[in-house]
Amino acid sequence: MSTDGPSAPLRGPAVRPISSLTVADVMSPGVVLVHPGDALGDVLAGMVARRHSCAVVARERRPVGILTEWDVARLADMGVGLATPVGEVMTAPVATVPADRGFRAAWAELRRRGIRHLVVVDASGEACGVVSQTDLRRHLGGEIVRRLGGLEAVLDRDIPAFPREALLSAAVAGMRGARSSFVLVVDGRRPVGIVTERDLPRLLLQG
Repeated sequence: MSTDGPSAPLRGPAVRPISSLTVADVMSPGVVLVHPGDALGDVLAGMVARRHSCAVVARERRPVGILTEWDVARLADMGVGLATPVGEVMTAPVATVPADRGFRAAWAELRRRGIRHLVVVDASGEACGVVSQTDLRRHLGGEIVRRLGGLEAVLDRDIPAFPREALLSAAVAGMRGARSSFVLVVDGRRPVGIVTERDLPRLLLQG
């Protein structure tokens, strides 16, 4: 039996306070860069293969637009063809943020504009990453839940739901109407599945 006394508690890695974080600390660096003339289908295939929520449309690495999963919901609703040049359906102008911008300033910018992605640019104005609501919430989530007193306080109770036999187009329209990132698939009142924004590029590719 050891006589060294109680061992010191194990400690995980130190967590940096949000006030010290910059956009470069939290962004997704593997940005998908495409040209305005690229076909929508090719851009979607790249997003699906790399599991990215958006593609940055650029000329010589300078962003001129963006295609996000939320845009894909709009395009699916409109029946846009996969051969359409992405420059014709992208969101433009695109919101950008310097890599050295503070975390809180980036979050405030997303909230002020009502958008989900900011393209991160370096000192020369070239795209070097993307920061999304998901990236920021990953750091905010624990702090918010602690302050609000648990998950019960932040649950979304107004979730769009569709029966499994409903047309996918109806679910996409419902997602857009509720400005929700997902819809539940239900059997009566029992949830049996989910369709999210992340599924939409793959589903649009499949027709």
